[in-house]
Amino acid sequence: MKEYEILHDTGKCRKLVKKINDMVKNGWDAKSIGAGFSGVYVLMEHES
Repeated sequence: MKEYEILHDTGKCRKLVKKINDMVKNGWDAKSIGAGFSGVYVLMEHES
């Protein structure tokens, strides 16, 4: 199981990473995580 941690926090990252880690525990996998000028995106995938 993968876990993700925070490298830099601008204020909202902790809630996002907690949600990602909770989803990972429920079988989701973070396929792509990136950041841009408009914010952060996370692409989650789940085996069905």
